[in-house]
Amino acid sequence: MATRVPALMEMSVNPSHVDHLAPRLGSTGLYAFVVEHSDAGSAHIAARHFPAGIGIIEDPATGGSAAAPALWLRRVGHLDGLTRLAISQGDDMGRPCRLTVTGSDDDATGWRVGGRVVLESPPGPHTRVVRPRALT
Repeated sequence: MATRVPALMEMSVNPSHVDHLAPRLGSTGLYAFVVEHSDAGSAHIAARHFPAGIGIIEDPATGGSAAAPALWLRRVGHLDGLTRLAISQGDDMGRPCRLTVTGSDDDATGWRVGGRVVLESPPGPHTRVVRPRALT
């Protein structure tokens, strides 16, 4: 977990390193976040996701990973009683997305993810074109 939002926003990764490391860790990529604020039962985080092996450098909204920080924050005791987590993601890509995770138990089956995402943006520095390899 990053310690400051500027550190999170300024971070960069080498996609080939993520592609190489993630499978070894049983991960889909690198998901970094920082808690911006919290109060009784709710919190807000800023997050970034650098997926492995899917041909993009960064995902502006990662619904599939959204419950993980909520469960982790509950389990390690950082946010006891957390039932709602708001996530800001994609801002630095020009695709500001907002996700909300709600739930009340300590296992992932009882949590719901929803929100608003920006589906498209013009090509930019975060766009990486991956050409299919020829089958041999």
